[in-house]
Amino acid sequence: FFTPNLLLLGFRDGFGLTSEIIAEELNVKKVTSSEQATTNTGWLIKANDNITVSLFTELTDELKTEGLLRELIRTVNGMRKDGGLTIHDTITITLETSEKSLQENLKPLLKTLQEQTLAKSIAWGKVESATAKTVETISIHIQKL
Repeated sequence: FFTPNLLLLGFRDGFGLTSEIIAEELNVKKVTSSEQATTNTGWLIKANDNITVSLFTELTDELKTEGLLRELIRTVNGMRKDGGLTIHDTITITLETSEKSLQENLKPLLKTLQEQTLAKSIAWGKVESATAKTVETISIHIQKL
């Protein structure tokens, strides 16, 4: 996964595009306009006659965790689909990892995982299932209620 931290656009003419649309379409956190692109470390810069785009490519721990959350959501929803479950089916999710720091980083985001996957509950525990999936170092098991 890749989520740029900040996109800086140096427009030389008006395109009429809003920052929100650009940010959503390019999957970036923030879009700002400037007359001059930065040359600081961590920036990737491309230009043509009409526009200069500077992309800050350093990933923070927060962005990595958010990217992991998106992967977990995609994986769980894929598991639901593969299991023939519908939006009317309630599930529980069990997650397992040996990395305590990863558990702590994901802790504030588990409610989002629960909401986005229509899960009744999420718990950390032992995952021993033939249908389990793995995202990075996290094993995932879902169970229909």
